[in-house]
Amino acid sequence: MLEDSTVKSARRTLQIFEYFAELRRPATVSEIYRRLDLPQSSVSKLLKSFVKLDYLEYDRLSRTYVPTLRVVVLSGWLQDQWFPNGGLLHLMETLRAELGTSVILGIQNDKHVLYMQALQATFAPRPALAIGTLRPLCKAAVGKALLMTKTDKEIELLVWRINAEEPREADRIDYQVLIADIRKCRERGYASSDGAVVSDVSVLAVPLPKFPGQPQMAIGVGSLSEWIDKNLHECVSTLHRVLEISIAIKPMRER
Repeated sequence: MLEDSTVKSARRTLQIFEYFAELRRPATVSEIYRRLDLPQSSVSKLLKSFVKLDYLEYDRLSRTYVPTLRVVVLSGWLQDQWFPNGGLLHLMETLRAELGTSVILGIQNDKHVLYMQALQATFAPRPALAIGTLRPLCKAAVGKALLMTKTDKEIELLVWRINAEEPREADRIDYQVLIADIRKCRERGYASSDGAVVSDVSVLAVPLPKFPGQPQMAIGVGSLSEWIDKNLHECVSTLHRVLEISIAIKPMRER
């Protein structure tokens, strides 16, 4: 079935603004359409429309586009309700500044975790992560942090469905092993990937409080496994401390 033109335009619009969120600087038309693998004519038309609507500013000298503060206003009221000391991005930047690690924000996307935002490490960089990256829900630390908020029965049904759709027996999930891991995560207050997704790279993650009307989110910090192992306590305590002072709703572990 061909994708409806309206849906296609909406999807491309979101892709463009997500790319700016990842890039965090002005960009040219060619940069955008090449990075997103979209038709140049379509991208040009959309960008010109956003300029007319004051969602983008165009610099004629550098031939670059950059989002205006009107974009911030769209969702600023949401963040103001739950982040008294700044928004989600401020929270992530605080974690990166204190630990120097990569910082990842994710939500569930079917059997994957979708990275809504990713800030690269300031030292010992992990593999580059782009907004929109998908990782296995039951293996990635951010995915397992999301599972921490589900009941055992919900996890069992999810695993059953994932396994039913997985043709390779070797890639199916052992529910007993997974649920034992998730219960351990709940007890200690964080999830860990321990190089299960990317070799020699570890991520530590915790679920965020559930915000009304929003999907469950989880946040994680990642770096080389050797560094994470040496700084485990500092990473976990910093994660919990920054969340507690940044979010108006109390974290799940304190309820």
